[in-house]
Amino acid sequence: MLFMLLAVVSQDRVTIVIVPMVALRQDMCERSNEKGILCAEWDSKRPPYHARIVLATPELAVTLAFSRFVKEKKRSY
Repeated sequence: MLFMLLAVVSQDRVTIVIVPMVALRQDMCERSNEKGILCAEWDSKRPPYHARIVLATPELAVTLAFSRFVKEKKRSY
């Protein structure tokens, strides 16, 4: 789970992880949150601006809403 390490050492940044399987995404989210690393699954209706780790499916990662989210996060650094 190297993405968790990246999220911990990158203090003010967000780590985006593309995960194709629903069960795996849910497991990764639960494990991260148990470790105290705020993790959320991508939801275009409620973008997870608070999360340190954002998990998305390949299909959602190519949407306009996700692209806007990534651009906004890049600008805030």
